[in-house]
Parts: sequence; C-alpha cells; structure tokens
Amino acid sequence: YEGQARKLLQFSGNSPVNVERYQKSVLRCNTCGLEFMNHQSLDKWTHSARSSIILQRVYGMPFHRLSKLQSLYNAPIAESTLWIQCLGVWEDCGYHIYQQLLAVAGESKIFYSDDTGAKILEVMKTNKTLPEKQQRSCNTTTICTRTARGENIILYMTDNKHCGENFVPIMTNRGNKDHYLKLMVDASSKNTPKVDKQELDKLIIINCLFHGREKFAEIKDYYPEECKYFLDEISSIYKIDHECRNYDSRKRLRHHKRNSSKHIKNIYDKIRHLYDQKLAEPNSALGKAMNYWLNNKTGLTRFLKVKGAPLDNNKSERALKSIILQRKNSLFFKTRNSAAIWSGLSSIVRTCEANGINGFAYFNWIQSNWNKVQKDASIYLPWKYLEYRNNTELVAA
Repeated sequence: YEGQARKLLQFSGNSPVNVERYQKSVLRCNTCGLEFMNHQSLDKWTHSARSSIILQRVYGMPFHRLSKLQSLYNAPIAESTLWIQCLGVWEDCGYHIYQQLLAVAGESKIFYSDDTGAKILEVMKTNKTLPEKQQRSCNTTTICTRTARGENIILYMTDNKHCGENFVPIMTNRGNKDHYLKLMVDASSKNTPKVDKQELDKLIIINCLFHGREKFAEIKDYYPEECKYFLDEISSIYKIDHECRNYDSRKRLRHHKRNSSKHIKNIYDKIRHLYDQKLAEPNSALGKAMNYWLNNKTGLTRFLKVKGAPLDNNKSERALKSIILQRKNSLFFKTRNSAAIWSGLSSIVRTCEANGINGFAYFNWIQSNWNKVQKDASIYLPWKYLEYRNNTELVAA
C-alpha cells in the first residue's frame, strides 16, 4: 500500500511528507448525499482545499469556527486536521517562499515597521518562571517595503521581540551593505535596531508625523485654540505632500523644502512661545504633546532633508489590521512555532493581495510545484505567478 502511495505522490506532484493523506476514506455525493467507501488510494485533500483553509484562517476564521462550519455541511473536519493540512503546505513550500521574501526585502531601501500586541501561551508560561525584569511581552511586527521593480512585500513576525529586534536580520543579512536604509517607525527606543555603530550609521530613522498629529488631536477638546493651530499647520504639510505625490524623490524633496519648511518652523516657534510665556505646563497634556515634538524633532522632520522620506507610517498600520482581526478571533497562539508559521503564511497571502494577485490560485500553483520551490524559491515568488499566468494565457491563445 505504501509503495502505491509513493507512486501516486510522484505522479501527482504532491509532497511525499504526508503519505497518510492517501489513506482510504468515505466519499459523499454532492447531488444525492449518498456515502460510500473510497477503495482507491487517492488524495482526499486537494491543493484547492488547503488553499481555502489558509485563506480563511488568515482573514479571521479560526480553526474552531471553521470546523463548526464544516459540520453544518454534514462533513465534519477536526481542528487538528485543518492545522495538519496547513502545516503540510508550510513545510512543502510556504517556508521556502517566506525565507525568499525576507531575502528580497533585504535589498530594498525604505521600510515601514510597526508592532501590535500578541499572545503566545508558551512564552507566557515561561515568563512566570522568570524574574519580572527578564519577562518579555509578545508582539506581531509588520515590515512593509517595495522591491526595485515596484513589487510590494508585507512581512509579519510574531515572537517576544519588538520591531527593532525583528528588523536586525533583514538589515545585517542584506547583500549590499553600502547603501543607506530608511526605516519609518514610531518614536520609541524599542523600535531602533540594536546593531553596531557602523551598521547603525547606514540607517536613517524616520518618525511618523501622523502620530505627532494625534498627540494634539486627542486633547483638542481641552486646549481648542492651541491644538487647532498645530493641527492646521500639520494639515497644510499633508496638503503639500498630496500636491507632489507624483513627483520623483528629488523633486518632491525640493517641493517640501520650499513649501513645508515654514509650517514646521511655525509649529516649533509656537511651542517655544507657549513655554516662554508660561502659557503651558511641561507636565500637562499639552506640554507632553509638545515635548513629543521637541524630543523627536530630527525624526519628524526627515522629509525635509532626506529624499524619499515618507510623512507617516500608515502603510504598516494598515497592514496590521489583518493580524489584529486574527488576534480578536483566535485570541492566542499556543506555541512560538505556530505563531511563526501563521505569520509566514499571512505574509505570503498579504503580499499577494498587495500586488493584486489571486492568492487562492497562487497557493495552488506553488503546491503543484513544491519540489521546484524547495530547489529555487526565487522563481516562485508571488509576482512570478503573474508572468506564469500571462505566458499560459498566451500559449492558450
């Protein structure tokens, strides 16, 4: 029996990792509902079934709910079975695609990164045995970037690390270490990668202007006159940025220097005026908002000095919404390994979406070519599927 399964595996192009997929099973007719025993050693789980499970899980359907849904179709599937199928896809081809995306991302020059909270039961259990100062909270980090050809990459990492720590492997393993990297993050010391000075000198940290705006927006009901002034000045900067959205990086920088510098100057002049005239207390809500701008002036004004520097971190904020939806529905990960696997599969799905690629068809494609993916994943990246599909349609025509 096992020899027959191996032959079927070689013929069908499926992974030899899970021979049990080819066990005999009960089949059901979709028309009349008649059940009968399948006496042939055929794969009960097709590529499309596994692709559907992955997509539903990434977009917020936890295995428990998906299992309950299957019961309504009178075709119950255990949660563990759903997990095993996804694990098979990860081992066969998903892991290799994810590692290749990390390698390609390292050659980019501008990155957007942010964190959101996560729960990993394994880490939480370990934290109980550690001193309070050694305990580490869990986070999901997203890193968004673009290749030189314009393909979008969205990466997720879930562990007891912050985005600064998760960015270190991408920064240190890149091929060309001579060019400068631009990293858009929130103004927090946790978001600064812990690397040696030589590496850090090649990194330009940019802080999010929108976060600076929110500091004033949150307290505008208590300080309406002062906050309105700051919010109007920041809105003017965004209007200027909208005007030059189609400019190249050099022309955009000149446009901001010429038109946005006065608004930045007005903001800091107003802060100094309020402090000098003792119209605001440093420890008040308004004072804390103004101190945020004073303490992070270099990062908040990078767009006036660095070509291609963005104004805000909204790109990574949007990318986190998918992970936040998963967290709300699934609540937690059991182990660090399962957290890493779902972060990797989510990265592939969201990268497909960001490039306008049919994620369902893409996962079917890489499963059909799992042995080739393991040999060279670079020719099976998401945007390569578009080339494959266009060539197939051309030959068919």
